[in-house]
Amino acid sequence: MIDRRTPAGVQVVVDVPLFHLDRPFSYRVPEALRADVSLGSRVKVPFGGRKRVDGWVVGFADEDELPADAREVLRVVSPLPAFDGDGLELLRWVAARYAGTLIDGVRLAVPPRVAAIEKEAVGDPDPAAAAGPAPGPAPGPAPSFGDPLVARVAGGWAGAVWWRPLPGEDRATRIVALVEAALARGRGAIVIAPEVAAGSEVADAVRKAFPDAADLSSDLSERKRYRAWAELRRGRRMVAIGGRSAVFAPVARLGVIVVDDEANAAHKEQRAPRYHAREVALCRADRAQATCVLTGYVPSAELVAAVRANWCQVEAADRALERRLRPLVEIVDPYEQDHGPGPARLHRRSLAALREALRRGESAYVLVPRRGAADPNAPGVRSAGQVAAELGRFLGSRAAEAGAAGGGGGGGTPVWRLDREVLDPGGPPAADRLPHRGGGWRGRRSRPGRGPRRRGGPAHLEPRGGLVRAPRPARPPGAADQRPRPPRRAGAGALGPWFLLAHRAAAPRGAGLPARSPPTADRGSRAGGERRRPGRRRHGARANG
Repeated sequence: MIDRRTPAGVQVVVDVPLFHLDRPFSYRVPEALRADVSLGSRVKVPFGGRKRVDGWVVGFADEDELPADAREVLRVVSPLPAFDGDGLELLRWVAARYAGTLIDGVRLAVPPRVAAIEKEAVGDPDPAAAAGPAPGPAPGPAPSFGDPLVARVAGGWAGAVWWRPLPGEDRATRIVALVEAALARGRGAIVIAPEVAAGSEVADAVRKAFPDAADLSSDLSERKRYRAWAELRRGRRMVAIGGRSAVFAPVARLGVIVVDDEANAAHKEQRAPRYHAREVALCRADRAQATCVLTGYVPSAELVAAVRANWCQVEAADRALERRLRPLVEIVDPYEQDHGPGPARLHRRSLAALREALRRGESAYVLVPRRGAADPNAPGVRSAGQVAAELGRFLGSRAAEAGAAGGGGGGGTPVWRLDREVLDPGGPPAADRLPHRGGGWRGRRSRPGRGPRRRGGPAHLEPRGGLVRAPRPARPPGAADQRPRPPRRAGAGALGPWFLLAHRAAAPRGAGLPARSPPTADRGSRAGGERRRPGRRRHGARANG
């Protein structure tokens, strides 16, 4: 519901990014604007020496509460209020919790305004009040409450719960069932998924199951995002899906809020106020008496602390079922065995597990503490190249022994390094598969008609798997060196994963000519024999003599 009154004055928080101005200021409302002003309205007001400043209404004031010199509100910008009473309290909590301002929270919670969207919805000023509650899902079979997590939502249980899915469990189907249970009670739902490059299966499943859900993802256009937000604000939609900013979605009568993969770093906002979607979701569910469901295979440290403090319950499968489905993790010490560490300083049981995986035709991964090639002068350093070389010799000898015992020529087992200094093994690198500086793989789009983009001469792999450099093209005699030079200023960074440009110190002031040297006869010559083009003068140069 939109809180509309006919007050003589309002309390406005102005859009000025200064902490000492993060407080409400009193303004007088003209008679012509009193019917349009509501809590959360975006208005234009004079402030200090500025004629027009954006602001939001956060309270009301009577005539006797206004100062004598109170200035008037100029106009109401948008008929849609940015927040209601509960939303304002949540934004104030975020500002206090993360040492920010209320205006910073409003910027993150409300998408950029699109006036054309508001013009399309011209009609009753409060459609939610006129049309009543938003329609729920289509009539169908009653949802099954055999799932204990769905039963919590269907029963109106208020609190926080961490759901730890089993390996291979369909998280998307269960989250869709949670949303359906909330809608069956006439309550709304918010699903927050991490916005990563690979996408989210949970978000895609929710969009498919609820085509009318309000999508607030940041990769959409401002027009689509503001349309979805406006529909939620008017009470016409009950389900919201998006990234971390969707935790502020104006969903009426909130029943469940789901944070998928709560330990993902994408849930942390990098701009002020630097909130975390998990903590804001817990606070909002507590205020709305709703169910907050946190999912993830590995909990965050904050979630573990909340569970130990009994602030969050745990919803997990039976311990025997988890032990049967989850992979077995065994901690071994390579030095606590009879003959010491094996090849590559691995435990004998680790080497046996590698051979067993290869025998089944599966892949095996070995994580090492350092990347880089093997150093003959430091054989004890456990780099990626050193471990790969030792494992290659060990697995090759085992394959040779097996081949000799079977009467065939045992072929070697390739050991590939996947650190950032080595490209995709097995052949020359593709133009769209260049290594990223962070160690992963990054797609690279080719330029039409110009071939793949190259940066710094990427390395190639020989057939035996060695790392070599692509040969540089020969430069004709007397040709100028066209290679890029380091900049003269500090702060040069890495241009690629293979080399780093360092800045070159500038020459000290006055080092152009020797001290007390007579001026040269040729005005176009400089110290060191460098000739200056006639008719061109260096900016800021001073004449000597």
